[in-house]
Amino acid sequence: MGYARCVMPDKISESSRELIALLMVPGLGPKKIVSLLEKNDSTNFCKDSNLKEDLFATENINYEILRIKKSKEYLDELEYIEKSGIKVKSYKDDGYPPLLKNIYDFPPVIFVKGILKDEDSNAIAVIGSRKCSFYGRETAERFSFELASMGVTIVSGMASGIDMVAHRGALKSGGRTIAVIGSGFKNIYPKEAEKIIDKVLENGAVITEFLSSEQPLARNFPRRNRIISGISKGVLVIEAALKSGSLITSNFALEQGREVFAVPGKIDSFTSAGTNELIKNGAKMVTRVEDIIEELDLGINEEKKIDKICDKESSMVYCLTVEEKKVLSVINKTGIEIEEIIFKTGISNREICGILLGLELKKIVVLSPGGKYRKI
Repeated sequence: MGYARCVMPDKISESSRELIALLMVPGLGPKKIVSLLEKNDSTNFCKDSNLKEDLFATENINYEILRIKKSKEYLDELEYIEKSGIKVKSYKDDGYPPLLKNIYDFPPVIFVKGILKDEDSNAIAVIGSRKCSFYGRETAERFSFELASMGVTIVSGMASGIDMVAHRGALKSGGRTIAVIGSGFKNIYPKEAEKIIDKVLENGAVITEFLSSEQPLARNFPRRNRIISGISKGVLVIEAALKSGSLITSNFALEQGREVFAVPGKIDSFTSAGTNELIKNGAKMVTRVEDIIEELDLGINEEKKIDKICDKESSMVYCLTVEEKKVLSVINKTGIEIEEIIFKTGISNREICGILLGLELKKIVVLSPGGKYRKI
């Protein structure tokens, strides 16, 4: 039994239906779609009664649109969007992120679950390696927690590793976070993202430029990355290999006129090679949240800054991991050598260096000239 053309959810706006049909036309990229939308009324060009004989005739786009609107794929897409509560946002809509619209190849349409707010224009992207170290995880969570607690929206790609930790850090603070995915909503990737997506939607949003059935193909992630940087005022990279998606995002950020920040790492660490290279090439090195706040206008009022300073001690205690607390318990004001810390805690030499570096970055301990760690 064929699908009647009039069978479609009533709540999806007419313009959204037409945009979805246009997205399904083979061979049309973002720039071409924007060009077509600028020249024609998106609410009219798909209607039989309003099609002009020469409209898009050179590419047969009018024929393709009519064919698509009769297809099961199109009607299934409308039904899924309706049932899932997905919002369709054109770059001409008020709810479209203003920063994103200013990049060179902005997506003409994004699909949104959750709520985008005006305050999300004060956003920082926190990204990094999927195969991150303990040091990378705790640093990402601390930066995201502290930024989000000050009203900054944390943006990331909901990938394994640093991305996932960044979202969790923001959520633990009670702040906002936005996840940008490289697939459609029917194919959330990776699987572990399904455990956090509902929490993200409670206090943020998940967005994509892809139709719901799109698979998480490798070619989609660079496109996702330009959106991550595009909706943010700056990009913070925490652990990245020399050839990684995080560096691709950093390049997009520079092209878009965004600030790039990088957390330094061990010089012999594979996952820090990319961040250290970014710093060598001019990215701003950061070791504390204040380094970012001083560089960007993130709309943080003085009251929030004062609250943050007053709550610094409790915030630090919150951010300490079990391992950090264990290490801190054996460090005193007079100092202790790393070998004795390893002996007293039973933590391996490989892990202890990252833990101590994290405590140094938090300005809780310091390495004295004599080679001993002591509390500040």
